[in-house]
Amino acid sequence: VSDIVLSSAPLDEKLATFKTVIDDVIVNGAFEIMANTITLLLHKVGESNPITRPAISYIVDSLANVTDDQELEKLCAHTLSLMRNKIMYYGDDCLTLSVLQSEVHQAKEEYSQAAKILAEVDLDHISEVAARANLLLRITELYLADDDSVAASRYVLRAHRLIGQCANNTALLVRHKSSYAQVLDAERKFQDAALRYLSLSQMDCPDLISDTDQVIALQHAATCAILAGAGPSRSRVLALLYNDPRARALPNYAMLEAMHCNKIIGPEQQTQFRELLKPHQNADLAGGSTILQRAVLERNGKLSLTVDSL
Repeated sequence: VSDIVLSSAPLDEKLATFKTVIDDVIVNGAFEIMANTITLLLHKVGESNPITRPAISYIVDSLANVTDDQELEKLCAHTLSLMRNKIMYYGDDCLTLSVLQSEVHQAKEEYSQAAKILAEVDLDHISEVAARANLLLRITELYLADDDSVAASRYVLRAHRLIGQCANNTALLVRHKSSYAQVLDAERKFQDAALRYLSLSQMDCPDLISDTDQVIALQHAATCAILAGAGPSRSRVLALLYNDPRARALPNYAMLEAMHCNKIIGPEQQTQFRELLKPHQNADLAGGSTILQRAVLERNGKLSLTVDSL
């Protein structure tokens, strides 16, 4: 490889020969040769030689064809370590390598580690706003997959500041709504979460969010609205949900109906609804009651006061 790189042949000819060699290296699994080639180009030859940057880009693109995850991760880590101080030359390549390395951990369900790798990418060297938002949302999604809502919150808020500039990118908007709703839900900001889940359930983009996923979002919206603090805002959301024709088929419809129609909520109905809740939605509050018990007490207490006043 060094003979090709350092030869006096025309650049196009050298690159064509170099690409053929790299293809053979990957097919034959000669990963040590690949690592040595990367070191040669980045550490010894440098960017002053016109072959270095296109050769490195070809190697980076070719790494997607490496099927051995352990070797792929080693090559990505090795290349990134040599590129860190040359980010101005290799911004796109660093992003590609980080994504590949992250995907190795995703395949092993190591979602937080996958997120941390992507979080090391320098956003200042990603020119497109949509690409930056995409990366931040992917980090958010990975942390959510590991139930780390604290870390997810940091990145979804950063994405939130960019999403207004991506109004024509419906795919990003859907992912942002979904991620933000999940973060708010996990933070027990149930009123805000309900609104975002509801918005997601009403989006008209069947190629991005299926009818089934929209109904799931509607169910999440109903759960969050039921658990939200009492007040006019919750009443409005409950009304919107109750009047949605899809709501009748939801597993939490009985509780939604009771909340909206001012019905007393009995122990059996509470138990059935509790089985649908995630752990954070049924957490204990100060004073010993749960979030659900607070919501039920507010509803039943309000009804008792109404009856007593008649």
